[in-house]
Amino acid sequence: MISAVETGESLAGVDVALLPGRAAFLPATQTLVCSDLHLGKAATFRRAGLPVPEGSAQQDLSRLASLVIDHAAKQLVIVGDLFHARAGCTPRVLEEFLAFREKIRKECQTKVVLVLGNHERSLGRQFSPTDLGIDACLTELSQPPFRFIHEPDVHEPVLSLLPTPAPATMPTAQQQSTAAGLTIAGHLHPTISLKSPSGDRLTERCFVATETC
Repeated sequence: MISAVETGESLAGVDVALLPGRAAFLPATQTLVCSDLHLGKAATFRRAGLPVPEGSAQQDLSRLASLVIDHAAKQLVIVGDLFHARAGCTPRVLEEFLAFREKIRKECQTKVVLVLGNHERSLGRQFSPTDLGIDACLTELSQPPFRFIHEPDVHEPVLSLLPTPAPATMPTAQQQSTAAGLTIAGHLHPTISLKSPSGDRLTERCFVATETC
């Protein structure tokens, strides 16, 4: 098990473990936080005729299940965009998510809460949290000292966080400090570009800390 001491940061006075597995762990509440999985994105692209390989959803869910189990997380909060589009909510993708949900329930009795993102709102009646065995919040989840939202408010002071190599689909966690504690959001897909003296460039997913968006 990875401890917060080994990987931890203090943000707005709150201990947060920033994980290379594209998530953050909140030891105080045994909560794992991730965002922007965009399950079914590859299937959406394939339906549009693009040659995208299968298996990305299963890989992401397997990685996330390992993080939940390794940290014995009692709660998984997904701050938006669990699914990508209607065309990507195929029977296979939904079955893979249900298998993931059952695995973490059996291993850790983990509760899953989704804060709806802009992609969920576009799914309409096709998206049913009850059928997936998860709880859903329309705009935000408040669990002081934490507040979970999908899109950060650019007009407020912000602490933004993110994890690791980076296509534009990289999930990120952004964290916004408020009087109530720490607000955690996603949506922005931040990355960082590193350039060597020889001119080689590497783009990585990251966590970001800043006072504004």
